[in-house]
Amino acid sequence: MKRLLIVAILAANFSNYATAGAVVGATEFTQIANNVQLLAQYQEQLQQTVHQFNQYKMMLQNLEKMTPSQLLDDSAAMLWKSHNMAEAFKNLQTVVVNGQRISYTSQGQEEAFKKVHTGYSSPFDPKAYRNWSDNSHAAVVNALAVANVQSDAMVGERDMVQELQSRSRTANGQLAALQAGNDVGIAMVGQMQQLRQLQMAQMKAQNTFLAQETSVSDQAKKSVNFFLNSGGMRSTKVVRGTMPASANP
Repeated sequence: MKRLLIVAILAANFSNYATAGAVVGATEFTQIANNVQLLAQYQEQLQQTVHQFNQYKMMLQNLEKMTPSQLLDDSAAMLWKSHNMAEAFKNLQTVVVNGQRISYTSQGQEEAFKKVHTGYSSPFDPKAYRNWSDNSHAAVVNALAVANVQSDAMVGERDMVQELQSRSRTANGQLAALQAGNDVGIAMVGQMQQLRQLQMAQMKAQNTFLAQETSVSDQAKKSVNFFLNSGGMRSTKVVRGTMPASANP
């Protein structure tokens, strides 16, 4: 009976370890890994957007040299529209907002992981995501201040489009918007790299813990097999009306 109880306890512990690690751990890792890949795509997109801003700025400067001053603003507005620059700024705004969302959800994932794995502890601090969010917001605010644009314009798509439409009517307004967009893009390239590093640190911390849990569950499985195969589970057959042969009279 005592051996049966030990086996039952070990089997239960093994089942708990296996279930938590396989389901929750895999889900967390998949999400974080997806975020890491997504952030790499955002970095590339930001670099392309900055390049687009610089190319357009050169075209606008060439236009200024070749166009009479009284026709410059109308010509610049046509150039802006023909190169779909409003869409480029919308893409920039989308990346900024999505980066903030990843930061917020990643902090929540870390807290959820701790709730499921009560023994989890690591040097990784989920508050690093909040610090990243604050630093990113500050970088955007500073960049937009150059063009006198409120940071809220990067949050609401409609507000940003309206702000750009008003600035794109003049060549000088376009130059200011391009400078702000360029500064935001460059700042966010670095911020996305930092966010990727945070994601990888979080994944490493969780992976280390799950590896330790797997080691414990493997040991529990070995213990179960040992008790089942050691011969300690052999029972003594009792015939009704008789005493076991080993019993004392």
